[in-house]
Amino acid sequence: MSQWYNQELDSLDDNQLIELARENDEQAIACLIHRYAPLVSSRVAAFCGSGIEYEDLVQEGLIGLLGAIRVFDSTSSSFFTFARICIDRMLITAVRSISRQKQIPKHRILNFTEPNFQTIDENAENLVDDPAEIVIAREEFFKFKDKALNSLSKLEYGVLCSFLKGYNYEEIARQLDISTKSVDNALQRIRRKLR
Repeated sequence: MSQWYNQELDSLDDNQLIELARENDEQAIACLIHRYAPLVSSRVAAFCGSGIEYEDLVQEGLIGLLGAIRVFDSTSSSFFTFARICIDRMLITAVRSISRQKQIPKHRILNFTEPNFQTIDENAENLVDDPAEIVIAREEFFKFKDKALNSLSKLEYGVLCSFLKGYNYEEIARQLDISTKSVDNALQRIRRKLR
């Protein structure tokens, strides 16, 4: 695989990379995205079946990761822990937002043929500064997505989908006509494969 960042940065620890990233070092940002791609991928997998496209969840996860890079305080916890929390919160917010939109009465939906520049302006502050960062990271995550999807068997995929929909072990076992032990074993394998 060709690297899209300076591999010499791999030897730096997270805190050093974060300092460089905050100085707008694009290579440091790319290195952090590459380093934490498996985390974003695994967190996104936990939200599959929530009514949002996988690629959209990946983008939300990336925005959470970039937000973590911007505000991380090394005196509070490890970056891994902080990034996971930020990614999860961004994904939860996206899922809740979609759920709310599904319940909005038609008379409360905005007309997008007339632009609301105040709303656009307010939301623009929350966007990532460089769209190229998202494009690069998105390409990298598609590779991870394919790896994750290709690494699960049909049984594991079925167990994962049912589990993410909120079914318990017994319900999954009945749906798939397998034992609860097989469900537990499949979930353990899935966790290992998606780490």
